[in-house]
Amino acid sequence: PSAIASTETISAVYQTSAAQSITSTPAVVKFGTIVHDTHGAYATGTGLFTCPASGKYLISSSVQSQSVAIGGGQGFFISA
Repeated sequence: PSAIASTETISAVYQTSAAQSITSTPAVVKFGTIVHDTHGAYATGTGLFTCPASGKYLISSSVQSQSVAIGGGQGFFISA
């Protein structure tokens, strides 16, 4: 929509079960399945969510890893 009402909720849920190799730092973890997205704000090709309106957003993520070495400045973070 061109205008989002102040009473309107922006809501989205994405998931993936696909294995992804992280070969660079930083890396983008892409969630390829859109479960719910009220404003089409997520691009599965790039892994980027574009906020459709200014305001405060709650973002959470759950990532499982195998054979990951945490050290030397490596780890998980969310960039906003």
